[in-house]
Amino acid sequence: MPAPSAATDALTLDELRRVVCLVVADFDPQWLDRSAAVEAMEQWSTIAHAADAALAMAAARVAVLGPPPSAGARTAADFVAKTTGTTSAKATEKIKTGNGLRDNDRTRAKAVAGELSGEQTAAITDALTVNPNAEDKLLGVAEQGSLGELRNACARSKAEEQDLADVEKRIHSKRALRRWRDAEGVEHLHAAGTRMTMARIDRALKPIIDKIFKQARTDAVREPLEAYAYDALVTIADESVEPTETETETETETGPSTTAQPAATSKRRRRPAATIQNLTIVRADLSALKRGHLAPGETCDIPGLGPISVEAAREMLGESIVKLVITKGVDVRNVTHLGRGPNVAQKVALLWEQPSCMREGCNRSARLEYNHAYGAEYHKTKHTRVDETEPLCDPDHDLQTYEGWALVEGTGKRPMVPPDDPRHPRNRPPP
Repeated sequence: MPAPSAATDALTLDELRRVVCLVVADFDPQWLDRSAAVEAMEQWSTIAHAADAALAMAAARVAVLGPPPSAGARTAADFVAKTTGTTSAKATEKIKTGNGLRDNDRTRAKAVAGELSGEQTAAITDALTVNPNAEDKLLGVAEQGSLGELRNACARSKAEEQDLADVEKRIHSKRALRRWRDAEGVEHLHAAGTRMTMARIDRALKPIIDKIFKQARTDAVREPLEAYAYDALVTIADESVEPTETETETETETGPSTTAQPAATSKRRRRPAATIQNLTIVRADLSALKRGHLAPGETCDIPGLGPISVEAAREMLGESIVKLVITKGVDVRNVTHLGRGPNVAQKVALLWEQPSCMREGCNRSARLEYNHAYGAEYHKTKHTRVDETEPLCDPDHDLQTYEGWALVEGTGKRPMVPPDDPRHPRNRPPP
């Protein structure tokens, strides 16, 4: 840590607080035009981020010294929570972030310059407690990507230095489903568990969410994805109490009753056919699956959720590992489909390579549109190829379709620009 300076003494901080509060009190955004409003937002964001980093470091120091005896707080986290107006859990995270800033110079330099948000700083410092060599890589992701992408990168960095099977067992031992009611009477449901079991829940919800979404579009109704997900959960709950395949309603002399019936008259439920909507994609190196553990540079994860152990992948795949061996060597990139959209094999390949929106800074992975790259539109080629297809989220696909936006030339995640931007593909100079 740098040596103390006059800039951190109590009188200077008190003066800074008074100046900032006076400026905020006089701040009236209604007179700002768009450009000035954007500039103000950026400036206040930088100030808030820098102050948040200083708060985290101060909270960590309080944790070392202990709360004031007169505070009546049992722990430093309780004292920080009361002082900052947050929960003990968030105060504990703030203290942990402050400790991480103390131990990682480059991250601290970015944070105190206001270049990292509190969430970004917390994610990076948490990952660095497990993999301190990942600092430069994670700072690069924070600069270019979304918070979701950074959290995924942090999870991968931690996985490189952890025994994921032990981590999954520890998480499983703490699995929980908790309900509570807030002050407005809203019922809340919170589930915590492993990526593997959460993937099973996702797989059950997704086809129902898609069905509800399509019906809403037909009815000209637009609601958030989270609303459809809740409706899907309620649907699953309703279906779970319907008569099973060995139960049906019959009439007796004494009235309705439920009795077992012969198979010929029972209600049967068929397992849905395997489609891209009800499959869980597991990305895993075949050599790792055979060996039983990951070697450096190998992959084992669930796209959109993050790394899992090879043990969990084997459990999820079951006998399908045989199919992986049989299909080894098929180059899906070179499979051409004559339809307008990708077939199932191509969708699996796309989910493997890019499970989220291709626009830089967007980490959406739900309801992706399989977009034909600029210059390889279907009306020109009359085919679909993986190397000419790039997933975009609904809003970004609409920007391209209706307003002429496009991804800049290149591969992988990259910026998306409007038609008048010089980086737009149609504005490139002729060869």
